[in-house]
Amino acid sequence: MDRIQLILRIFLLHAPSQEAKLQIKLASLRYELARAKEKVRLAKMGEQPGFSGLGAYEVDIYYNEIKMRISKILERISEVRKRRSLHRAMRKKKGYKTISITGYTCSGKTTLFNLLTNSCEKVGEEPFTTLSTKFKLIKIGPWKVYLSDTIGFISDLPPFMIHAFRSTLEEISFSDLVILMIDGSDTIEEIATKFRTSYNLLIELGVINKPIVVAINKIDLIDEGKIEKIKEIIQERTPYVVPISARFGTNINEILRLIEQLLGEVLKARIFIPYSSALYSLIDLVKREGEVINIQNNSEGIAIEALIPNDFNEIVKKRVTAVGGFLEYD
Repeated sequence: MDRIQLILRIFLLHAPSQEAKLQIKLASLRYELARAKEKVRLAKMGEQPGFSGLGAYEVDIYYNEIKMRISKILERISEVRKRRSLHRAMRKKKGYKTISITGYTCSGKTTLFNLLTNSCEKVGEEPFTTLSTKFKLIKIGPWKVYLSDTIGFISDLPPFMIHAFRSTLEEISFSDLVILMIDGSDTIEEIATKFRTSYNLLIELGVINKPIVVAINKIDLIDEGKIEKIKEIIQERTPYVVPISARFGTNINEILRLIEQLLGEVLKARIFIPYSSALYSLIDLVKREGEVINIQNNSEGIAIEALIPNDFNEIVKKRVTAVGGFLEYD
């Protein structure tokens, strides 16, 4: 068993969803197709009788059979991509942002995802714990955000394997912001190579003109001197870098503040809602779509000070003015 076959076997053991299994099967078949193609060539030249006791004719049939199986799997993956597209459209229609956590395997992506979402997704020191994208709706300041934990990158993967997982990786390209995890416990040379490879892959995936926040993880295992050296490497490409420990929660508030700033404009609003049957639903709307700073009641209604993301201010204003209230900005 070679390295690629071993990786694919480990992938299959960790595959949590039908989509992941389809992508692994696609990668396996494409690998087998490349090998079968060479066997066909040699068999037709008379240099070798084929493999598994098959002759040239049988090898040719086997090669075509693999191509047919690949075609069928691609059709099923296409259906998955259509469903993903519909889900993205629904999130966009609601005005929610999407943030993807990405990086090499074992860099702490799922640990950070669990911390920010209060989840208990499986975390492991072994590679390939995450093989399909997970989403969870959270709030970062006034922003409602879908946070996703994506498949980890692996060194020296052949192009056919990267392409097989394209439907999962493409979710990153639709993100409003990307958190790129770096394992600070790696050597400086490994960090430099992995960071540049990851950054270039993000560009290839279409993450252009979108903020990439780099989280130097596992700072509980390294000293300040090494952190500064890593920062120098990262700041060649992006100014957005925060040293963290996802395991212990170190500097998590700092990275959240940075993300909040990068997501877009937030407006400070003064809102008045008169007493009516819609009062409590409107208060819930303001809390849901923004961040309440202060709330007071008087004889005529409720006065609220809140931070409202620019994406939602018209929605809130329309609902408030419909019941005779008002919304003003500082």
